[in-house]
Amino acid sequence: MKKLEKRPNFMTVPAALKELEKIEYDTAVKDLQKLLDKSDAQRKDTLWKAILKSEKTYDEILSYIESGDGVADE
Repeated sequence: MKKLEKRPNFMTVPAALKELEKIEYDTAVKDLQKLLDKSDAQRKDTLWKAILKSEKTYDEILSYIESGDGVADE
């Protein structure tokens, strides 16, 4: 059986730089998504704590939010 000729595995410098930029971009996007998720979780936690401390019922709070009362039009 005849052996296949092996070719060296290489990449040109511009192609390697482009690949590195893509990897750095993907990493930055993932890091940003983690930060956004963490920020969203903290906001939800703050909102729930405020609801639990309130003397109003959940239904009263929900009704207030849905009615739009007290929201300034800009």
